[in-house]
Amino acid sequence: MTGLILAGTPPLEAVQVQIIVMSMLVGASAFISSLTAAFLTYQQFFTPAHQRIYLEE
Repeated sequence: MTGLILAGTPPLEAVQVQIIVMSMLVGASAFISSLTAAFLTYQQFFTPAHQRIYLEE
């Protein structure tokens, strides 16, 4: 945001860009976290033949 303001961009536009960038970072980290969680836990729910394991209650 500081770079945009120093370049002469209006402050409200700089804030909008900052919000967009932060939203993109949060979305990307959530996406990567969900992929990592799925990759690390899929063996507990599926057999090597890709059949679902039913957990007994």
